[in-house]
Amino acid sequence: MISIVICDDENNFLDVLEEYMKDYAISKSEEILITRFTSGEELLKNYKLGFDIIFLDISMAEVSGIEAAKYIRDIDKNVIIIFLTSIIKYALAGYTLGASNYILKPITYKKLSLELDKAIKKCKEMEHQYITLKNNDGIFKLYVREIMYIETAQRNTLIHTSDQDVVCFYRMKALEEKLESYGFIRCHSGYIINIRYVKSIEKLLITLINDIEIPISQQKRKDAMKMIAVYLGDEL
Repeated sequence: MISIVICDDENNFLDVLEEYMKDYAISKSEEILITRFTSGEELLKNYKLGFDIIFLDISMAEVSGIEAAKYIRDIDKNVIIIFLTSIIKYALAGYTLGASNYILKPITYKKLSLELDKAIKKCKEMEHQYITLKNNDGIFKLYVREIMYIETAQRNTLIHTSDQDVVCFYRMKALEEKLESYGFIRCHSGYIINIRYVKSIEKLLITLINDIEIPISQQKRKDAMKMIAVYLGDEL
């Protein structure tokens, strides 16, 4: 399923956009989950890692689309951002924030359909992102989304996926750098977690969805709490 955010301060425009997306989903046999926000403030308050695509109006009161995109890009390197605007010069500023494209208002179904084709194709490619690892048994290709957590194992590292454990010779620092843009955090000197698998957090302990408990160091607790709160959509 593709999770899409639409954010604009005009409800009538959101109605049209949502209807176009539903028509698109039917015509392309795609599963699409649409989440609506009517202001930049509302979007940031409720933002969660796991959204795939954001259609974001640039000209909104108080928190503009550009300001919202800056905040989102700091915590989510992968989400696809497409700006909505009636003034082209504003859209050009969005490219510095890694925006995929922009759509000029008034929007048409054809234009939206073309942008969704490109964005969804990119999402599906990202689903299959992987890293390669080497150990005494050979070379492994591990899909990023299947990695649950990583821990130190003597002088090596042990990578736990949803269906296997793999020892590798990468140091934790190298793995942290490889995976940080995919929603992984170093919550302890001996652990890296994929925040998509977090079920709960209490004091200095993270529980994953398979009930594995992972410690958080006091030093890393603040940053870990911030990232996990963004993913869970709650203030922790």
